[in-house]
Amino acid sequence: DLSTEKPNPRVTLSRSRSSDAHYDNRITAYVNAGKRSVRLSVIDVVQGKVNRSSKLTYRPGAIAIASNKGRAYVLYGSRRMDVISTKTLRIKKRLKVGKRPYDLAVSSTEKSVYISNRSGKNISVFSKRHNRIKRRIKLKRAPAGIALSKNGKSLYIAQGSSKTGRAQIVGLRKRKVYARPAVGRGPGDIVASPEGDRIYVANKRSGSI
Repeated sequence: DLSTEKPNPRVTLSRSRSSDAHYDNRITAYVNAGKRSVRLSVIDVVQGKVNRSSKLTYRPGAIAIASNKGRAYVLYGSRRMDVISTKTLRIKKRLKVGKRPYDLAVSSTEKSVYISNRSGKNISVFSKRHNRIKRRIKLKRAPAGIALSKNGKSLYIAQGSSKTGRAQIVGLRKRKVYARPAVGRGPGDIVASPEGDRIYVANKRSGSI
């Protein structure tokens, strides 16, 4: 609850790092990597209850939801992305992506999914229509977190190291870099504001946003 800055309600999950993604006005999907079990849980954030959960084979990373298509996209550490049905929580397809996938973003039309690959220094583009990785966007520096603009025409990419940091803005139509504003050191996750006029970057090494 942002008005009180207190958790309301509190949902207990197994102890570990987890990744989340907004599903709709009432449901949030969490990937929870427990010590003894690795699970994908669907949580009602109003009731504070785990509605459903399913065991995963591998320890997951980032997750994104295409709610209209009924799909969850889950990354794994090596070079893997699973496409999971949000209705049955079963794997529909398993894909090979770039090296060390870090983050992903679903387009507003839910026809494309963008995956940042840190070691590959590129962005993989998954096509819902073709049900495969259709192309890759090459980068000069390793990407971390990514986010799409409100109109879906630009991709925001956090890039940097322990000493530097940039937020690269790429026009998807021409795949052209329009700006590279400086941010804090060691940028990780990045999000765009609902209005589309700002981007927020979490800088790990600087300890700032």
